[in-house]
Amino acid sequence: MNKPVEAHPFLDPRELVVDQPQDGTFLVSRRLFNEAELFELEMKYIFENTWIFLCHEGQVPNPGDFFTTEMGRQPVVITRGKDGQVHGFVNACAHRGATLCRTRKGNQQFLTCPYHGWVYDTAGKNVDIKDHASGAYPPAFEQQSHDLKAIPKLAVYRGLVFGSLNPDVPTLAEHLGGAAKAIDFVMDQSESPLEVLRGWSTYTHRGNWKLQPENGIDGYHFTAVHANYVGVMKRDAERRARKATAGGVQRSFGGDSLLQMKSGWYDYGHGHTLMWGSFGQPQNRPVWNRREQIAQRHGAAHAEWVVGRLRNLLIFPNLLLMDHAATQIRVIKPVSVDFTKVESFALAAREDEPDVRTRRIRQFEDFYNATGLATPDDLSTFEACHDGLQGRLVPWQLGYDRGFAHAHAGGDEESAAVGMDAHMSGPDFQDEVLLHGQYREWLRLLAPVLAD
Repeated sequence: MNKPVEAHPFLDPRELVVDQPQDGTFLVSRRLFNEAELFELEMKYIFENTWIFLCHEGQVPNPGDFFTTEMGRQPVVITRGKDGQVHGFVNACAHRGATLCRTRKGNQQFLTCPYHGWVYDTAGKNVDIKDHASGAYPPAFEQQSHDLKAIPKLAVYRGLVFGSLNPDVPTLAEHLGGAAKAIDFVMDQSESPLEVLRGWSTYTHRGNWKLQPENGIDGYHFTAVHANYVGVMKRDAERRARKATAGGVQRSFGGDSLLQMKSGWYDYGHGHTLMWGSFGQPQNRPVWNRREQIAQRHGAAHAEWVVGRLRNLLIFPNLLLMDHAATQIRVIKPVSVDFTKVESFALAAREDEPDVRTRRIRQFEDFYNATGLATPDDLSTFEACHDGLQGRLVPWQLGYDRGFAHAHAGGDEESAAVGMDAHMSGPDFQDEVLLHGQYREWLRLLAPVLAD
């Protein structure tokens, strides 16, 4: 059962999202991208009330490791305890509320508050109050808990750590649904858990956070926004054919040929969606040499998904798990209604040979890095959208209709072959109707606080 909520009568859900599947009408108000009041509700009833992605287990691999992040507006710290388990706490001392861990990551067997010196172990238990014996504390103080406040719900799937500040959310398995299989396609590159490479790419942009999940599963923009990248790939392919050389970045897909490949999309419910397509040059993927082992473990159909298909997976609201130009975790961090922070981490198989590891890194830098050939294009587009969305005389977004006639309930032959459940599916990753899922979940989570 969800927590009691207060209605906000100044907001009418019918004025925010119009969803009429019977005739294909799907409209999103531009107020969703502009109004600070809506942003505050999103922080409270989405980012602080449902499951969100926190980190990868590989970012806290050893006992004593910690990793700091946020859940909406609340600072949290993820730790690895002496018992080897992952824990999560509000990153604030129980004493006077000072931030406890002030660096992004580190290793401490005990977490000591820099303000008054209270000490906690990595399981969140208060183990020392400075000068406790001489503190002249009252009896009531001695009866209180002085431990760190644990995140109410914390769970791990395939190395991905999720948490919720709402103790009454469904289980993580129920929340992920069919999207769990799409996560498997990423993680099954190796028999061992994938590792997060050192360092990360961080960038910010003017614009609402919802531009990020939209763009992450939008195949329609690729050849327009990334026209320069498409040109580079074409020229590179021609150069390789002409000179028979393997120099430079070995890309797995290229140019307009990408649009000729088999593709599609799935809506798994709860806002989770996947767009996919076939690679033109899967032999350039770091996982290519393990395709037979993957097929032996999981079957040929599963191996085709792992090795032969690019995938962009949105786990609503804040995780994009991407596996095309490289394998990436992208975390969406709303800062304000018109400002967004993004963090990007590269994933790799532990058994990569040195040349394969180098290939992974070069492919990540080539496309995903803040200084890469594609990310700056997207950032420029986000800011252009932000500026254009200030035109309040245009009340609705009209960009969610493409592919309506092709969409159908349930999965398809491709998903059935690997036992992947889906609520809806379609045959073209350039379709925009797959964006409906995230706004239906947005509306479901906010409906209790919006006027009837």
